[in-house]
Amino acid sequence: MQIQHGFFKLTFFGSLFAIFFYSRCSNHIPELKHMRQGAFFLFFYLLIHSLWAQDQLSQNRVEKLYQQGMDLVQHSNFGAARESFSSFLAHAPVTDARRSEAEYYVAFCALNLGHKDGEKLIDEFIDHNPSSPKASTAYFDLAVFFYSEANYTKAATYFKKVNFPALTAAQQSEGHFKFGYSHFNQKKLDEALEQFNFVKRQSNAYSAAASYYAGFLEYAKGIYDEALFDLKKAEASPAYSTIVPYLIANVYYRQQRYDTVIEYGNSLKGKQNLTNANEIAMLVAEAYYYKGDFKKSASEYQQYFNNKG
Repeated sequence: MQIQHGFFKLTFFGSLFAIFFYSRCSNHIPELKHMRQGAFFLFFYLLIHSLWAQDQLSQNRVEKLYQQGMDLVQHSNFGAARESFSSFLAHAPVTDARRSEAEYYVAFCALNLGHKDGEKLIDEFIDHNPSSPKASTAYFDLAVFFYSEANYTKAATYFKKVNFPALTAAQQSEGHFKFGYSHFNQKKLDEALEQFNFVKRQSNAYSAAASYYAGFLEYAKGIYDEALFDLKKAEASPAYSTIVPYLIANVYYRQQRYDTVIEYGNSLKGKQNLTNANEIAMLVAEAYYYKGDFKKSASEYQQYFNNKG
């Protein structure tokens, strides 16, 4: 930039000197009078060219700052990205269509850096740019941030403001699940189930988890057929295959399907890392008892107490 300024000064003062020289000479040398007009044209040409070159340099810098900011965000380098976008906003023309997006990324970076002004900047961005495509995801970003901080009250507050249809399919699944989990942690179980039911019907990264939590809540509400359906779906996922069986066995037991309790419980024997394996054995003992098979019931109870001791 200093070189460009030096060139501009040289061009300006050089042209000015030339005009002055020709003007003075033309008063004494008639042959030079007709050159005065050409000198003025030369001066304005060089001036315009210098300004154009300076403008091009400025545009290139602005373009570089914006692209650099985008690259840094992609690599989660939020500190450097915020600086790049702030510099972009300081140098970009007010007519640049990317200014609103840069303002969003300044707020987004501040939020991810844990800066105190992050939440405020996001709110201000939404207020100032309601028609921006990024306004649709800004509340989503806020909600996900507070969810990651285990601040489920604030997360739920911002998820409630999200325009879900404007999000991508992946963002919708993530948002509805985390919205549901935020309600779940606040004991708002009906609201939580509504969100989990939305996610469990889709094929996405949160389907198994949503099925598990939906099944758990349905079991707690006594909706056993729906609970069994969702828990069986969750059981098919490796993440829940050792956790869900205890709930499934309980559903069969509460439905008084004692033969199924015994069959299911026996199918789990030898399964590694099974959660609440001993409690499942007790349910099997209870099932034998209610069927009147007291010998097998006593054997299962004995196994339960042996393992418990």
